Parts: sequence; C-alpha cells; structure tokens
Amino acid sequence: MLLLFNRASTFIAAKLKEFQESRIVFLYFLLGLLFSLIFTVLVFALANFALDKLDPIHFSDHSPRGFVFFIYYSFNTIVTNGIADFYPVSGIARLLNTAEVFFGILTLVILVTVYTNVKSERTRSEVDSIISTLDKQGDELEKFINQEFSMDIDQAIAEIQKLPSNFIKIIYYFTVNKN
Repeated sequence: MLLLFNRASTFIAAKLKEFQESRIVFLYFLLGLLFSLIFTVLVFALANFALDKLDPIHFSDHSPRGFVFFIYYSFNTIVTNGIADFYPVSGIARLLNTAEVFFGILTLVILVTVYTNVKSERTRSEVDSIISTLDKQGDELEKFINQEFSMDIDQAIAEIQKLPSNFIKIIYYFTVNKN
C-alpha cells in the first residue's frame, strides 16, 4: 500500500510541476481576470440602469436609455474613457462611477503585478537552469581530471599553484572565490 501511495504521489507531483511550468496557469489567470472584468461591467451596468429607471435625473441626459447603452457606458467608465454627453450628476451616480473606475484601475494593477511576477519567475527559473547545467559540467570535469590524471580537484589546484603563469593565477583566483 505504501508503494502504491508513493507512486501515486510521485505521479501527481510530476503532473503538478508540469502544469505549474506551463503557460496554462497564466492563461487561467487571464481568463479569470477577463471574467471578473466582464462581470464587473455587467454589475455596474445593471446598477446604473436601475438608477436611471428609478429617476432619470441621476444622469446628465434624461432621454430613455436601454440596458445595452448602460453596458457601453459601464465599459467606458471602467476603462476610464468617459462619454462626453452622458455623465453622472447625482451623488449616488457619481459614487457608482467612482467605484467602477476604482475597480478598473485595480484590475489593471493586478494584471501588471501578475505579469511582472510571471516574468521574474521565468527569469529565475532560467538562471537556476543555467546554474544547474554549469554545476553538472563542473562535476563532469572533476571526474575527467580524476580519471585522466589520477588526482582529485584539490591536488590539481595545488599543481596549478606551482605554475608561474598569470593566467594560471586567474584560474586559481576563480577557483578560490567561487562561493
């Protein structure tokens, strides 16, 4: 049973790592953010439409408007692009307008933050990959030195120190200061 649990855990961990490293996570986030943006536009459109139906005096233009117009108005508000001939007049309409602009800016801030985090995470993983590759190559070279010259790395460094060349001193400097 323990072996079966171990194999299942290993399989799930591998799949989660594969999912995490793929761009699907970022795509899910973008779709969630898009859904939130659409939902916010619809909620504020409905609130403004209801406010207009209760009393048209809340907005500058008192002519009858349909729900589709308020979707248009709400979308323009959330992207901070006002409509010149239609704007809120009453306090509650201005409050709704300000809240919608706030949610639009908040959505933009979240998008920029996530993009920056994804970009820095990708850069970090690339650097980690390079470090891992360089470490592996260093280990292979140590094994080669051991097999070819029958000495370990410390003995090879001691031999290099005996040589009078400036180039060898540079190699020794990088060896000593590698940490």
